[in-house]
Amino acid sequence: MKKKILIILSIVWIVIMSFLGYSLFDASVKQYTKNQVFKEKRLKPSVNFINNYLNTHNRLPSIKEFNQWQTDICNLKKENHINKKIDSLIASNPQWAYEVNCFIDSRSFPQEVIENYDKNYKNNSYVLETWRGEWNEYYISWINLYSTDYSYSEWHRDGIIVMVICIVIGLLPITILLIQKKTNS
Repeated sequence: MKKKILIILSIVWIVIMSFLGYSLFDASVKQYTKNQVFKEKRLKPSVNFINNYLNTHNRLPSIKEFNQWQTDICNLKKENHINKKIDSLIASNPQWAYEVNCFIDSRSFPQEVIENYDKNYKNNSYVLETWRGEWNEYYISWINLYSTDYSYSEWHRDGIIVMVICIVIGLLPITILLIQKKTNS
């Protein structure tokens, strides 16, 4: 009777861990999509503004100029949102209420960027940073890299690795039971 209960619990454990593994795999693939949307909607407009400004004025915008542009864009988005006829029916949507920090002086670049990315700054190098809710995302201009740039295959691979680990953990109890059964025989 005891062994049957252990076998049943082991099978339940395998099912739970397999479900958890698949859920984590699925979440990693979905995170890739979220990252791409985040990059397009939140970071790219700022990168485009700064690069256009640099091409037009032959210098980076000052922090004040960047913040003014960001404020103008946010106000425009707010205005467009508020002017919708059904606005009173729409739940608060602070899509414009994010802040992108711009660092134009290499001495002020975030420590995480300095530690983890190429340090060969060039003239007119800058870093954009925005809070993601649990972590910061960056754009590093001198290597043209978004910290969200992680290929689909890398997300997919990492998801598969986590799923396999969960399944292996799920199989441990039944494996231990089988080993004990063989040693007792």
